Amino acid sequence: MTLSRRSTLLSSLLITILLSITLSSCLLFHHPHDNAHNNHFIIGQVHAQSNVNSNTFIDKYLIPRPKEVTWEETATKLLSFYKLNFALYVKGSKVDRTQFPMVDMALKRYEAWMFKLFETKGNSKYYDSDFTFYNDDVVIQITEDVTYPVLDVLNIDESYELTIRTRGIVIKSTSQFGFLRALETFSQMIRRNINDQFFYIPNSPIYIKDSPRFKYRGLMIDVARNFIYPNTIQKLIDLMSFDKLNVLHIHFTDAQSFPYQMYGTFSDLSDKGSFSKELVYSKEVIASLIEYAYFRGIQIIPEFDMPGHTKSFAFAYPEVVSSCPKKLAANVNNYPLNVAESTTYDIVEAILGQWQSKDTLMEKTKISNAIPLSIMHLGGDEVTRSCWTDENPIIFNYFNAMQNQTKFGKIQNGYDIWGYFQAMIASKPNYQKLSTTIFWEDLFLRMAQYSTLFKPDPSKSICQIWRDPANIRDCVSKGYKTILSAGYYLDMINNFVGFSPSPNPPPYTFVDTWKTMYLIDPFDQFVNVSSSLDYVNSILGLEAAMWGENVHDETLISTIYPRLTAFAERAWSDRSVNDLTDATTRLVNHRCHTQIKRGFKDIPPIKPIYCSFQYMTEELHEEITWPYGAAIAMFCINAVLVSIIVIMIISVCSVYKKYSSLKKAYRNDIAMSEDKLTNYYARED
Repeated sequence: MTLSRRSTLLSSLLITILLSITLSSCLLFHHPHDNAHNNHFIIGQVHAQSNVNSNTFIDKYLIPRPKEVTWEETATKLLSFYKLNFALYVKGSKVDRTQFPMVDMALKRYEAWMFKLFETKGNSKYYDSDFTFYNDDVVIQITEDVTYPVLDVLNIDESYELTIRTRGIVIKSTSQFGFLRALETFSQMIRRNINDQFFYIPNSPIYIKDSPRFKYRGLMIDVARNFIYPNTIQKLIDLMSFDKLNVLHIHFTDAQSFPYQMYGTFSDLSDKGSFSKELVYSKEVIASLIEYAYFRGIQIIPEFDMPGHTKSFAFAYPEVVSSCPKKLAANVNNYPLNVAESTTYDIVEAILGQWQSKDTLMEKTKISNAIPLSIMHLGGDEVTRSCWTDENPIIFNYFNAMQNQTKFGKIQNGYDIWGYFQAMIASKPNYQKLSTTIFWEDLFLRMAQYSTLFKPDPSKSICQIWRDPANIRDCVSKGYKTILSAGYYLDMINNFVGFSPSPNPPPYTFVDTWKTMYLIDPFDQFVNVSSSLDYVNSILGLEAAMWGENVHDETLISTIYPRLTAFAERAWSDRSVNDLTDATTRLVNHRCHTQIKRGFKDIPPIKPIYCSFQYMTEELHEEITWPYGAAIAMFCINAVLVSIIVIMIISVCSVYKKYSSLKKAYRNDIAMSEDKLTNYYARED
C-alpha cells in the first residue's frame, strides 16, 4: 500500500470519527428551545430571579384565577425538584392515603400528569441542598374525617389554602372537595425544564387562599338530539375538573329521542324511543358516569324535560302525547304530554322513581350514601299550550266532564292546564321524595304567573334562567334561588341573547364568544335594584348550555372548548377578574400547559399560536432518554452513515481520478501518433 493511499484512508477514518461525534452531540444535547430556558435556569441550583414578577406568573398561568394570593418579600426563589412525596393528615393525624379513595385516586392522576416525563434519579430529589424539606414534601391537611363525603354542590366546602415554601408545601382544606381544587391549582404551578430534567415552581414562597364565588358551576349537555358516547362524557368530566366546575347537567330526553334506558313496565320508552337499542344509557353506564364524576368533585344532575319536548314518548306510547293543530304539527318540539291520560302520570312517576332508586348506582355501594339522587331537573320550557287548547277534543272533553273544576283549581286557560299537570305530578310519592327540583324560568315566570293551580316551593325549587339575563331579577324577587344560563349558550355564536358588553364589539368568530361570556355577570342585573333584595345569596351560580342539534360525539368537546374554560373562571373567580388581555393569556397557557399536556389535544386555540417548546416537545421526549448506552449506539449509527458517505465520496474521487488519468494517456497517445505521422511524411519528402 502506498503512502498516499494510507494517508487517504487515515484521513477518511478521522473525518468519519469527527463527523459522528459532532452529529451525535447535536442530536443528544441540542434542543431548538435552548434559548428559551437559558435565561431562567442555573443548572443544579435553586436561585433568585430578580427579573420575574410574581403577579405575572399568576396572571399568566392559573385559571380560574385564585381569590387571594400573597407573596413574601423574598418571593423570587425558584423551587426545583425531581419529584414530591405526598402525606395525608386528617384532623392532625397522619393516615394512609388509601383509606381516603378520593384523595388517593386524585394523587395518582395528578402524579402521572405532573411527573410523567422523567424518573427520579437515585435518591436525590432536589437540586439545591441549602433548602431543607420536611420528610413529607407536600403535607395535605383535611379537617373532615369522612371516607366518602357527600357530594351535594349546594352544601359542600370547596375552599382551600396552599402554602409553598422553601421548606415544604402545605395544602389545607376542610373537605376532600377543597383538596381536589387545591391540587388542580398546585399542578398548574409546576413547570418543567426539559433540558436539565427537573421540575420547578417559580416565585416561592407563596400563599394562596381560595374559594369559589358561586356554589353551582355547571355545564349542560344534550344527549337526546345526538347521542354522546360515555367515554366522551368521561373525557368531558376530566376537562371540567381542570376548570373547577362541579355540575354536569345531562339533558336525557327530548322530542327526538329517549336514550335514558327504562326498566320494567315502561321499558319500551327507551327500546322504541331511542335512536337504536344500543344508543341508550343503561344503569351500568349511568352508575359508572356518576362514580367517575364523583371522584372528580362533579355532581351529575339528570333532566327529564316535561311537559313539553316529549314527542319521543309517543314512539312507544302515542296516547300519552297530545296532538297539535296543523299550524304547529310540523315542529316536533311543540308536542306536550297529554295531561288527560292517566298513563302519562304513571310514566312520569316511573321515571322519577327509577332515578332515585339505589339501583341507579348498581354495585357502587361504597359511594351510594355519598351521591344524592334526589336532585332533579324537570324541564318546563317552551310548553306549546295551543296543542291543548286549540281543536283538541280529548283535552276539552276531559276538563269539560269535571266542569273545568279540578281539585287544584279551575281551568280557565292553557296556563291552568299546564299548572294542572305540574300539580298532578307534584302530588305523586316519587316527586315528593325529591329534595330539590330545578325548572327552566318559563314555569316560574309564565305558568306560575298566570295560573294559581301550581306554585313551586321556594324552599325546594330552583329557577334556571335561559331567555334573558334580566329575568333573574323576577325569579329572585319572587323568592326563588336561581341559576343563570342566559348568555352562556355554547351552541350559539351570539350566546343566544346577543349580549355584547360595551365598549367591546360583538364577536366576529365562533370562539370569540368567550369574551362576551366572560363579561356577562349576573350581578349586573341588580345595579339599580333595591338593596333590600338579597340577590347575592339568591344566585346559586352559573351554567353553560350545549344543546345538541348541531354537535355529535366527535365534535362536542371542540365546540365547547375553550369557551367553557372562560366561563368557568367567571363562575369561580371574583367579579373583579375581568381583564380580557389577562384572560387570553391564561386561556392560551391553560390549553397548552394543562389540557394538551394531559392528552386532550382536540381543544381548539383562541388565537394563532403553537404549543411548542415548553409543551409539545415534552411529549416528543416523553419516551426518549439518553443514557451512555444510547449515546454509544447513536455514535455507531452515525459512524456507519458517515462511513458510507465518505466511502462514496472516495469512490467518486477515485473514479474521477482514473478517468482523468485515462483521458491524459489518451491525449498523449494521440499526440505521439501525430508526431510519428509528421516524421513519416517528412522522410518521404
